[in-house]
Amino acid sequence: FAAALGGKSAQPPYAAWRRQNGSHRFSVQVDFEPPEDTGEEESALIREAASALLSLPWELLHDEGGYLSQGAQEVRVRRRLPKRKPTPKIKADLPIRVLLITSRPEVTEAGDPVSYIDHRSSALPLTAAVENLGEGLVKVDLLHPPTFPALKDALRRAREAGDPYEIVHFDGHGVYDRRVGLGALCFEDPRDQEKLGKRRMQLVHATGLAAELRAYGVPLIYLDACQSAQATADPMASVAAKLLEEGTSSVVAMSHSVLVETARRFVEPFYRALAEGRRVGDAMLAGQAALFGDTFRFKIMGAGDLRLQDWFVPVLFQEAGDPQLFTVRLGEDAARLGRKRRELQLGKLPSPPPHGFVGRSRMLLRLERLLVQERYAVIRGSGGMGKTALAAELARWLVRSGRFERSAFLSVEPQNVQDIKGVLDTLGGQLLPKYAVSAYGDNLTAARAPIERALRDHPTVILLDNMESVLPDHQGVNPAGAADVGELLELCAALQAASEHCCLIFTSRELLPAPYAAAKNTVTLGRLPQDEAIRLVEQVMADNGWQPPESDDASTPEEVAQLVETVGCHPRALVLLAREVAKGVRATTEAVTELMAELEAQRPGDRENSLYASVELSLRRLPPGMRQPTSRLAVFHGGGYLGIIAAVLGLEQDAMLPLAERLIGVGLAEMQEYGYLRLDPALPAYLKLSQPDEQLAELETAWGKAMVQLVNFLYQQMFKDTRIASRLILLELPNLLALLGWLENRLVADPSEAEALSNTAGSIEQLLARLNRPRALARAVALRTRAAELVPEWGLARFENERLLIDRLLGQGQLQAAYDKAQALLEQAQAAGEAAYRGADYDLAMAHWLLGRVLSDAGQADTALAIFIEAQKRFEALGERGEGMASAALTEQADCLMALGRLEEAAKAYIDSIKRDEKRKSFRDVAVGKGNLATVRMKQGKYDEAVAGHEEARAIFEQLSEPAMVATAWHQLGNVHREASQYDAAESAYRRSLAIKTQTNNRAGQANTLTALGNLYGTNLGRLEEAVNFYQQAADICIAQGDQRREGLARNNIADKLCKLGRYAEARTEIRRAIECNRLFGHVAEPWRAFSILHDVETAEGNTAEARAAWEQAREAYLAYRRQGGYAQLSGGKLIDHLLGLLRQQQTDEATVLLSGLADDPQTPASLKQLIAAIVKILSGERARSLADDPALDYDDAAEILLLLERLEG
Repeated sequence: FAAALGGKSAQPPYAAWRRQNGSHRFSVQVDFEPPEDTGEEESALIREAASALLSLPWELLHDEGGYLSQGAQEVRVRRRLPKRKPTPKIKADLPIRVLLITSRPEVTEAGDPVSYIDHRSSALPLTAAVENLGEGLVKVDLLHPPTFPALKDALRRAREAGDPYEIVHFDGHGVYDRRVGLGALCFEDPRDQEKLGKRRMQLVHATGLAAELRAYGVPLIYLDACQSAQATADPMASVAAKLLEEGTSSVVAMSHSVLVETARRFVEPFYRALAEGRRVGDAMLAGQAALFGDTFRFKIMGAGDLRLQDWFVPVLFQEAGDPQLFTVRLGEDAARLGRKRRELQLGKLPSPPPHGFVGRSRMLLRLERLLVQERYAVIRGSGGMGKTALAAELARWLVRSGRFERSAFLSVEPQNVQDIKGVLDTLGGQLLPKYAVSAYGDNLTAARAPIERALRDHPTVILLDNMESVLPDHQGVNPAGAADVGELLELCAALQAASEHCCLIFTSRELLPAPYAAAKNTVTLGRLPQDEAIRLVEQVMADNGWQPPESDDASTPEEVAQLVETVGCHPRALVLLAREVAKGVRATTEAVTELMAELEAQRPGDRENSLYASVELSLRRLPPGMRQPTSRLAVFHGGGYLGIIAAVLGLEQDAMLPLAERLIGVGLAEMQEYGYLRLDPALPAYLKLSQPDEQLAELETAWGKAMVQLVNFLYQQMFKDTRIASRLILLELPNLLALLGWLENRLVADPSEAEALSNTAGSIEQLLARLNRPRALARAVALRTRAAELVPEWGLARFENERLLIDRLLGQGQLQAAYDKAQALLEQAQAAGEAAYRGADYDLAMAHWLLGRVLSDAGQADTALAIFIEAQKRFEALGERGEGMASAALTEQADCLMALGRLEEAAKAYIDSIKRDEKRKSFRDVAVGKGNLATVRMKQGKYDEAVAGHEEARAIFEQLSEPAMVATAWHQLGNVHREASQYDAAESAYRRSLAIKTQTNNRAGQANTLTALGNLYGTNLGRLEEAVNFYQQAADICIAQGDQRREGLARNNIADKLCKLGRYAEARTEIRRAIECNRLFGHVAEPWRAFSILHDVETAEGNTAEARAAWEQAREAYLAYRRQGGYAQLSGGKLIDHLLGLLRQQQTDEATVLLSGLADDPQTPASLKQLIAAIVKILSGERARSLADDPALDYDDAAEILLLLERLEG
């Protein structure tokens, strides 16, 4: 500073410069060309002096007040060279294109090793700084292969496409080659680009590099390479200077060898500043300030913190202008959308470990190289080796670096998917916004088609985790409950055949079968390199704030190395070990060494021994009294509900909680919601090693009995708190699937337990029915059926078996089959009698109730009513045992009376039911009853009473902390307000309901309320476009849930409103999809309504033949429903039913008067008059079926004519 700026002549201009506002730049411009006629020796001295001046650390300029780069008027330092010749320039425009080169040759030309640097040390922070900007502002391309010819080719193609690169970022080795006096960059040799390892190094000297880049005028080149700014005798010998001379506007380079961590910490603030619209000089200052402000680089075990003053190592070479590359700044909303887009691009990839992704960089690079040449990779290794972490990081990086646009993740373990449908559903849900495999029935080709289209449209990497879960055992038997491996691999091949841009990553403990068995494509994970193992322990400890005591904190590097070697540098073992190091390095090493010797003696060569040693070390941190009960965790699968764990461990609940806290504290467990404790995967496996088979069998029996209790508890919770039940069922799925196997073995071993086993299997069946796990559900159904068949006599198990079958048939909409089974069940129960077995009297009453429910669902409310009355009587006769179901039967009677229009009788029945429930202190049932009663009052037009009733129900549900039922009460209030023409209040109530359903993730409830809003907007407010939007949202939810019946209803509504809007083509598409949905559910879906809408659409477009065909389909569908006992839904059918009743009572005159009056009444609709004319002809003796072919008739009236003819003929 004193030499350059301290002279008297420099003081006035320097002081004036410092007083100026705005950016301050200090440019060091060196003219290295000697005057003409200067001798060669003197010229060499001039160039050497110029080079020395240029290489001085000008960034360290400081006066008595501090460094010039500090303070409010910070100074940006840059180096300049004289401009001797014109060079081409490109104008930066958006999006800014970045060419990222990460060159990692492994050997020199002579075969000597080249030191390895994490190949993403610079690339990761660069990507992190710009990835949320979106492709409208920036696009990063990773150069493959990272060779000099590939660089030239990429620059040429970009220029020819009219979209040249504005930034070239080189991350690799740089050297100053003293043999030739030039700086050079180390590229990978193009001759080795097919190799996965041991690629040779190719030196590209400054002159050759600059000559090739001369024509491209790149605005910014970033050289993250050591010594890339270094020169000795010739200032133009450095790579940076030569690039500047040949036309690059700005070059960032390194003046010295630079620490990898320093380079990483500089890159992110540098690029973040550029992205914020700051100039290159300002971005340099931002990066240097970050290094200056935090001198900590990392912690070295046994040596302490490494702190460096190296902020001046990155230097800037620049022409006169200081360019601003990003001229548009990203707003907060756009940045948030960018982050959300990035999340969606990554699908359901597992998050990185809490301590970050540490190590395995060489393997990651090898896999990247492999996937340039191949379309799949298999990562194989034993437990705890980090297969999933590596695979997820690979997939994440392939997307972040631009190799692929999207990723998808699937763990094929049975608790996640059991068949190919489950695989498609999981993948489709990540790749498509509204995908549900259930929408395609059993047509897997059709289900695959949209996924294949998505893969063709967007290059995608798919990670399939835990493939060993689906591989057959040594006898060729596939694992129970798992997807078929042959079908799975066929699907993988089909997806890749559909798109050449689809790449697959598998993880597995075992080799995969063909076509994914190639040795080249399989990498095997072993121990971590020692330096990476040490870094992993350091990072875990730093992340958790653990520190060994000063008396035992590793005084030599050898102590640290010995520590990680005790567990064979096993990744998962090292993570567990890090917690132990807080006790001391030597103490931990000695303890692990002793453990490893014991394990090796018991299980020589077992590749899991290192992991088990770390688990044992963690277990030793438990108090002595806790170790013994902990051993009983060996029989759990993944974890367990605390109450069940306590039962198996033989502990009281107050003793279980401290044990759970201790297990969490030593890193062997983590607490999940609702009292579920997730165990470290290695813990149960290790605990099994030390226990004999007899003891494990005893433990498994205790576990099985406790799990049966859990099944009973979850079954009860289904009717109390569905939210808790649903979440716990999902968490406990591995245990539930294992329980099915235990129950199957029990059935084989002791058929006399068949009845109890059948009951438990039936409960598991009902739990699994909520989870869309078809294979597991089928397994539970099969066990329940098989067990029931082994029960020799009619009893509870066989009754429950039939009851559940009827439930399943009702859920599938098979009303006729359900009716046949329910009728047979009642007859069987009656034949057996009330004393056939314990509880037979209850089951007989339940058989009546069940038949009534089937009839009620079929619309036969009148017949169902009588059966529910009988069911009520029988339940009442049981005393306290039947109180709840007696009240339920009374409620069902009220439902039937309401369906029959006998509203006052329905109200009385509901009131009676409410009183009974109040007496039983069943407040939830009281609230349900009040809501039902309020619905009756609404139908009676007593809107104030209806509102009051729903408000009372809502208050009770709020006291019971049941948000789902509170939302239902709000929905019902919306219905009342709508009926009362209070449309604003109706919308407000619906939206309150929707908000709660959204908060509680009640997707089916959301669809229901969205449909109600659609009805309000479409029917009452006349806002058809908005109604369509509501219906579409409802349909989307139904699709996502695989609920085709309600999807069909939603599409009915959409098509109806689109037709009214005149958007006939869209309406036709929607209604045809509705018809497709309805086919699976028979009369329950009321398919005649969809055909009627299709008739309206075709009629509107003048398609007479198509309209007639749709009308006939509607008529036939409605007729089939009526033939099977369905009630008359519309006025025409109700009129005929009434007339037949009069005729049966010989009241012919009354019938004639009724028909005449309706025919003459001007208020009678024309369609009904058409029906009356046909009825008169039939009653006069005409029997021609062609009477039902009149197109002027409504489809339902035409069906009623045919049914009337059949009834009269009968």
